[in-house]
Amino acid sequence: MYFDGDKWKGRYREDVITATGTQRVRREVILGTRSEVPTKRLAERRMEVVLARINGFDYRPGWVATFGEFLERWKTEILTKQQPSSARAVKSHLRCYITPQLGKLRLEQFGVENQQAFVSRVFEKGVSRKTVLNVLGTLSSILSTARDWGYNCEQINVNKLRLPPRSARYEAPHFTIDQLNKILAIAEEPWRTLFCILTMEGLRAGEVLGL
Repeated sequence: MYFDGDKWKGRYREDVITATGTQRVRREVILGTRSEVPTKRLAERRMEVVLARINGFDYRPGWVATFGEFLERWKTEILTKQQPSSARAVKSHLRCYITPQLGKLRLEQFGVENQQAFVSRVFEKGVSRKTVLNVLGTLSSILSTARDWGYNCEQINVNKLRLPPRSARYEAPHFTIDQLNKILAIAEEPWRTLFCILTMEGLRAGEVLGL
């Protein structure tokens, strides 16, 4: 355990299971800032909590994988069993947020600090607080399955995260008038008529297509 900048950090070794067999890897965990953990003794107590799982009599090495690796299995075993309407929203979360930002990150690295960074990056894309919570809900379901299957990962606790304020305003993506004119100029029927109706009536695509 040591002090780095304004944060207490701890290091330990843990056995993990990979595709090539069991390996012993070194871990590093942030125990808190100086304001959160003002004394070394308090930092040691937090480290004891971290090590309690490894030192327990029932400890068994866990599987490790990147989000990208695990998601391929999860989509096959879990996502294909969901209702089409639910699966459609989940696929959107995976495509727009989760896979691009977390695909190369190992599951066990997605602790509170990385979770907060993920929330900030999603919100910076101009989405609402509700969308952020929905994406976190999808992630929470994925991580719960990972833990049930024996992978090392930390669950999401929204009480530990700073979420966008309820009053936060955002502007949904939209076409400019110039972009709209170019789309209508090159669109063929019946799509040109459909696009005109969407524009004049202010309808969403799902409302027009009956989804």
